[in-house]
Amino acid sequence: MISGEPNGEGRIVGRETQKFACQGSVTCGFIYDPERGDKKGKIPPGVSFKELPLEWRCPCCGARREKFRPLDESKADPLPFEIDSP
Repeated sequence: MISGEPNGEGRIVGRETQKFACQGSVTCGFIYDPERGDKKGKIPPGVSFKELPLEWRCPCCGARREKFRPLDESKADPLPFEIDSP
C-alpha cells in the first residue's frame, strides 16, 4: 500500500506502508510497520521494508529480512496488543 497524503504526523507521501511480519521464531510476532520504523535498529519512521539495510535484523529475535512476509491485514486476526520494538 502506498500512503496517499501527508497527515501532519511525519508520514512521507508516496512511501510504501505495507507491514511485514517476522516468521523467524514461532513466538516472535514482531511486525515491521514503516510508519513507526524501528527504534532499536535506528530506522526512522517512513522507511519502507524494501528500503531497510540488507544487514537489518528483527529487533526481537534477530531473524534476517528473508524471514519476513507481507502482512495481509484484511485476512489477519488482530492482536489484542501492539508489539513494539524495545
